[in-house]
Amino acid sequence: MKKWIFIGIAVIVVTVASVAGYMAHQLLGEAVEEDMVVYVPTGSDKETLVGILDTVTAKPRFLSYFSSVAADRYGSPNPGKFTIKAGSSNYEMLRYIYTSRGEEVRVTYNSLRRLEDLAGVVSRQIEADSLSIIEAIRDTAFLSANGYDINTVLSLFVPDTYHYYWNTSAQQFLDRCVKEHKKFWNTERIKKAEAMGMTPLQVVTLASIVESETVKADEQPRVAGLYVNRLKKGILLQSDPTVIYAILQVEPERYPIRRVYLSDLKIDSPYNTYRNRGLPPSPIRIPSRGAIESTLNYEHNSYIYMCASPERVGYHAFARNLSEHNKNRRAYIRWINSRNIK
Repeated sequence: MKKWIFIGIAVIVVTVASVAGYMAHQLLGEAVEEDMVVYVPTGSDKETLVGILDTVTAKPRFLSYFSSVAADRYGSPNPGKFTIKAGSSNYEMLRYIYTSRGEEVRVTYNSLRRLEDLAGVVSRQIEADSLSIIEAIRDTAFLSANGYDINTVLSLFVPDTYHYYWNTSAQQFLDRCVKEHKKFWNTERIKKAEAMGMTPLQVVTLASIVESETVKADEQPRVAGLYVNRLKKGILLQSDPTVIYAILQVEPERYPIRRVYLSDLKIDSPYNTYRNRGLPPSPIRIPSRGAIESTLNYEHNSYIYMCASPERVGYHAFARNLSEHNKNRRAYIRWINSRNIK
């Protein structure tokens, strides 16, 4: 009798040990065969996390149980971007997500035409969606607190590559933009703006025109210098991109506008620099950091006029007087007519 009891106990011990060993293998054994990136949304619970990790682990059995144990110990899983290294066990994977904030992501945006474009680009790089970003930007409390309106807020954004945690909210993104704007507009740059007789908003507005006229970085300081000359002399800027901006505000379906006609120059808008002296009230796009720098460090020249060059596509022919300009203009009109550009 004692012999059978002993055997029964032995069987139970072996069974328990086997189960424990199997579970330990499921928990501690290698479960990830190659580096994998997972994104854990804000507000995820242990069940949501299990659903995400099911696609990563090669040992999904008991994952729900292990996640419950981790939740009991650490609380809710952290949201964010997590790179699960090859060779990681379920335990290492769960512990990493429950105890780490995750990794930073690179968020890059450059010159953009509209706030909607900015929101679209940024939302593809962080958790916040484009609608929440747009709503946060348009929030009247945010605009008022930072001294912007829906048009001048374009000058807030300084394009570059920044590092954020993936689970950044729309408001956190904007708060960072405010800090980066203040950092960019340091004492040195403000002094340069003041020497031009401008505020940071006006510099960004001019930079938006400069970049709309030319994307050639080596030409931007020259274009900026030309416009500074016109401003100082009280000459209308007569910038086609400002007219295009004015048109698209009321007729967005006309985008893209490849050619400005004389009838377009009559549009009644504060952004029409063929009718209004000085700078428009706000930027016509979000200019790149390079365009802002080119404007602050504009070329001191005597140019007053410019016209797209038919000889160097993408560049301009510059002129110091009207007769030179008219010659350049006639050459360009012949060129676009020969290509039937409408």
